[in-house]
Amino acid sequence: RAAYRTPYILAEIAETLFGRAAPTRAAIAGLMADYADHMTATGTRLHSITRHMLGLYAGQRGARYWRRQLGEEARLAPDAGAFIRAASDQCRLLATHIAA
Repeated sequence: RAAYRTPYILAEIAETLFGRAAPTRAAIAGLMADYADHMTATGTRLHSITRHMLGLYAGQRGARYWRRQLGEEARLAPDAGAFIRAASDQCRLLATHIAA
């Protein structure tokens, strides 16, 4: 369950095991945005992808925004990759704004 609800834990475990820095959440979101672009071009609905990404920002500032965007707004997004990238960028801005 932890891997599904807080998937970034896998990156942290890999960092410990392999000694390499874990990719940032934004980098992971970017890779998933590329994947979403490819898959939606072949007919997959964006929501079918984003529903598995809801926990990426779990425990971080902006997590609620991320879940709301991917859970509710993904159905309406005309450009899959741009939608995911924009949501990730907004999470980063929210975390920076709140922390300041």
